[in-house]
Amino acid sequence: MMAERRGTSPRANDDNSNSIPLTFNDGTAKVERTAPVTGDQSLHKDTTIQDTFPCHRVTCEHRPIMVAEHPRPSPRRVLIALGQTAPFLLSMNSRIRRIHVAIVAVVFLISGAVYFGRDTSLSPPSAEPYGPTVLETGLKDYDWAHNLALAEMEQNVQGNHFVAGEGWSQLWTRDTSYAAEQAASLLFPEVVRSSLEASVENDPDGAGTVWLQDSCAHFGGWPNLSDAIVGARGAWSVYRAEGNRTFLEWAYVVTKNSLVRAERDAFDDEITGLFTGCSSFMESNSGYPAKYHHRGDLVGKTKALSTNSLHYSGYEIAALMGRELGEEKKEIKHYEDKASRLRSAIREHLWIPGMYYSYFMDENGKLMKNFEGLGESLMLLDGIETDPRRIATIFSNVNQTKYGLPSLWPQF
Repeated sequence: MMAERRGTSPRANDDNSNSIPLTFNDGTAKVERTAPVTGDQSLHKDTTIQDTFPCHRVTCEHRPIMVAEHPRPSPRRVLIALGQTAPFLLSMNSRIRRIHVAIVAVVFLISGAVYFGRDTSLSPPSAEPYGPTVLETGLKDYDWAHNLALAEMEQNVQGNHFVAGEGWSQLWTRDTSYAAEQAASLLFPEVVRSSLEASVENDPDGAGTVWLQDSCAHFGGWPNLSDAIVGARGAWSVYRAEGNRTFLEWAYVVTKNSLVRAERDAFDDEITGLFTGCSSFMESNSGYPAKYHHRGDLVGKTKALSTNSLHYSGYEIAALMGRELGEEKKEIKHYEDKASRLRSAIREHLWIPGMYYSYFMDENGKLMKNFEGLGESLMLLDGIETDPRRIATIFSNVNQTKYGLPSLWPQF
């Protein structure tokens, strides 16, 4: 049997509007989710997704959220588990769906080896499934992954905010935004929104309120690390789930301010047209050659594929936000043009002929021969690279393990 999931518009005056009715037709289970939607209803037109998966029986329902009281796992485990369940949960369309799928694919493929290879004998978190949604397919592995994902997500909610896991009780713009794209914005929209609203800071040099730049012990913070614009992806994701225009207006200003700061502090406008700074998700000595260890100043002079891809999407999302808010066409085109120029710069300067895109360009303009799973995935799934020949070359040359795509190869 195959099951098909469809997103539908809310039904007025329906006390069971959070239910997921099932209809069976010629051996196909069609799972329709209805949920309250606020804001501009036109935003939710054509938001049907038809994901199929083999099953013996499907039972889906919404239940109250319960926060488990046992040690909080690593946020990476949360993201990995979400990669298993995202196909059942996402209900976005066209371009935004690709952004969601990109992050799901990246985290699941890159980190799957680390998690599942480490311990394959884990038992389900609970004999009784719980959470905002419950999935019972009759297939143990599917149900186990779904329940584990929900359980571990809930363990990372503290004070209506997402924290980054056991031992990491603070908010992280990066972790929150990536999680939001993987389904957190659909399952926990208020928590995601609250987390993003707290993931901002004031730029001391006059740009205003900007997305908070995560920092690390090895390399420091802004502008050595410069991927704070990732907050725009999380904000757009939760807006798509809620339709909260007040939040969108706020996020649009923060995103615009963040791009101004990045262009001022972390942009090479003289030679390459690329943004400088550490690779997103690889902010550690282990992700860089020895000469960069504890040298945030030197890392800050490199130009990373993933961080440039995030700035490309930052411009694109700024344009989408502006269009949604009815801003002037001139302002929208301003961001579209900058996205186009950055796309061209990435394709020109970071491509290794006959191989793939470089992990980063070093401080001397030399391309590293390593590749990173996140950067390559964003290039493909965000539509930055569309040349079929280059795409085929990437797939032919990236290293794949039995667990999937490594986050970095070769390792240092």
